[in-house]
Amino acid sequence: MIRVAFIVNATDAGWLGGVNYLANLCQAVMGLSDRRIEPVVFAAPQTPQALLEGFRGIETVRTAFVARRHPVRLLGKAIERSVGRNLVLEAYLRAQGIAVLSHSPPLGPRARLPAITWIPDFQYLHLPDLFPPPEIRRREIGYRQNVRQSKIVVLSSASAQNDLARFEPAAMARSRVLRFVSGFGSPGEERAEFILRARYGIDRPYFYLPNQFWKHKNHGVVVEALARLRARGKPMLVISTGLMRDFRAPDHAEAVMARAVELGVADDF
Repeated sequence: MIRVAFIVNATDAGWLGGVNYLANLCQAVMGLSDRRIEPVVFAAPQTPQALLEGFRGIETVRTAFVARRHPVRLLGKAIERSVGRNLVLEAYLRAQGIAVLSHSPPLGPRARLPAITWIPDFQYLHLPDLFPPPEIRRREIGYRQNVRQSKIVVLSSASAQNDLARFEPAAMARSRVLRFVSGFGSPGEERAEFILRARYGIDRPYFYLPNQFWKHKNHGVVVEALARLRARGKPMLVISTGLMRDFRAPDHAEAVMARAVELGVADDF
């Protein structure tokens, strides 16, 4: 077995999609009949247990070595800037039998622990209006550094791989597309449709929209479409799930729901 490290150091559900992605990927790996990979999750002490529920059955290690602002992690980053290797985290992972660090930034240009970088998309290239200039610059520098230092670059779509071809052409030979996989929760969880219908009063056919309420997800166009359908005598029901908070637009979710009320489709959304 090749022990592969995945780092989960989120302190809230701000990017639940990323946590779900890693959980689904690890569960998919665990389900392989000819599995040769042993995923190991390294979680920060402050990471809520609820965010780790999707990793049931997978070895999980709580450690300050991956906590974002812990002194030991800051020390490792300082050493990385000085000598080109995060000797602190590299030594710790080696001691845990880790052979590869996956879906995380590399441990420096001279690191001896190979890393697989994950870039879900190059959203800031296509929607620059959603990112302040310092954030765009930070991503440009970070992505380029990670891509150049990684053994493999994983993209979540062919579209993102095409963007990589323009962003860093030399990395194309080391790039792979690994599309999202979906999970259905843990065995025994009450997810039967009739239970959910009763719980939320769902009494008609519906369209499911599982996106966080981030502005670029464009829930507004869904509300406008529902109003058009109702005006044509063809009302539809859309059930949306996801965190109702956008750090770039704090009032966005409230505005979407207010617009649904204004258009008379609050019961449709």
